[in-house]
Amino acid sequence: MRQPYFLAVLLLILVKVAIVVSLGPAAIIGDARGYWDLSSSVIDGDVLLLGELIAFRTPVYPWFLAFSRWVTPAGLSPLLLIVSIQAMLYVGTVYLAGVFAQQVSRRPSARVFTTLALLPALSAVTYVGFLVTETLFTFLLMLNLVCMAAYANDSGPKQAVWVGLTFGLTLLTRPIIVLLWVPHACYILLNHFSRSSPTHGSIGASVSLRRRGLHALLAAAIVVSLCMPWLARNHRLFGEYFLTEFLGRNIWIVTFQDGSGAGLPMPTTPSAVEICNRVSSVTARDWREANWQHTWTVSKCLTDSGLSDPEADRLMKAVAIDAMKGDLSVVAFKTVRRCINFWRCPSTNLPLPAPGRNDFASYPRTWANQNAIVNELAGLGFRFRVSQSVAVNTIVMLFLCGASVVLIWHRPTRNAGLWIVSMLAYFSLITGIVEIPDYRYRMVLEPLSAVVIGSALSICWAKYQTPDTNLHPELST
Repeated sequence: MRQPYFLAVLLLILVKVAIVVSLGPAAIIGDARGYWDLSSSVIDGDVLLLGELIAFRTPVYPWFLAFSRWVTPAGLSPLLLIVSIQAMLYVGTVYLAGVFAQQVSRRPSARVFTTLALLPALSAVTYVGFLVTETLFTFLLMLNLVCMAAYANDSGPKQAVWVGLTFGLTLLTRPIIVLLWVPHACYILLNHFSRSSPTHGSIGASVSLRRRGLHALLAAAIVVSLCMPWLARNHRLFGEYFLTEFLGRNIWIVTFQDGSGAGLPMPTTPSAVEICNRVSSVTARDWREANWQHTWTVSKCLTDSGLSDPEADRLMKAVAIDAMKGDLSVVAFKTVRRCINFWRCPSTNLPLPAPGRNDFASYPRTWANQNAIVNELAGLGFRFRVSQSVAVNTIVMLFLCGASVVLIWHRPTRNAGLWIVSMLAYFSLITGIVEIPDYRYRMVLEPLSAVVIGSALSICWAKYQTPDTNLHPELST
């Protein structure tokens, strides 16, 4: 399967994205409204957002929105330009997934199988028209993985620079990857010491451990350099160096909310008494009458009572941890269930095109496709998308597990398979610990999941064509 097949599937995905984009943008509400307002501050000259006393955001996406709005030509809607760029980023992500699959499997057919696996995906495309971080973050994540695979195959300082640069930008978009360097480092070390590595005997394998250490320091220095302005900003505003403070608000909902959360009662510790008193003082009624299980209700009450944003988050974290200590068995059970449901939860409440739902003054002109056939096809696609089915998501999860086994069982892809599986486990574990399962958190792994499935299918396809399993992968494609 050569380049034309890959490009043909990529073109079909481009058409799919163009149809969704033509329907119009999603409403600028919720997180999207927050990012739009932050980008307005950047355009006004507050590049480091020193006038925004928040500790739960990172700067890359507001900068991206601000730059896109700033370069928009006169007469063109800035929202149209932003959504168009995000559409290109989505298609670029699919392209990178194909490249990464070929790097992993050493088989050109993996590009085609990977893009074919992403062809039915529709839910993620709706986020192209929504002003949140998911589309940009997924692109940067895949770019970092491609750079990591390139470094594993040809370990030089240039590749290390690209690893550090892409990791830093991804980290400043969404901090969830703060510990993803651990699977990266383990993969490089595994390749270095393993004879089963596809890089064994290549340029990458001939690099000494000392030089790899220097490369790691170079990449780390770039990451720190990229993060330092934001760390300094937080130190100036809040007196401490940190990237974000959001863990307390994350675990508050999984601790106190019923259902997927543990549904625990408010503890009686001094920290809990302080929260109850602050909520009561702000709402002028007993804290039990407030929606105290809701993260942002409590967070706003705490900041309105005089706490800074990070102080409020840390107090919420302390109280949530106190509550967890009271019933660790329930917490553990619900956490394991959330980690599994991370892969099974349906794609509901998507940011579907809604060009008429924005009424604030700074909102730019929008658009909407008036073609009845296109609208009908898109409506059918949204209505019957497979990702809204828990049963189908479960089947996909099991298929992903089987494909992972193929990658790990196949000796040339064993190290890369272990690396990818560790990253999938990392995201599902971190998200399951601190978040209620939602498709929005899983969608950033769709391209990586497609890489696993596409690579496994390419291996099986080659073995079907050539039963001789001792044949070199390059000859079997």
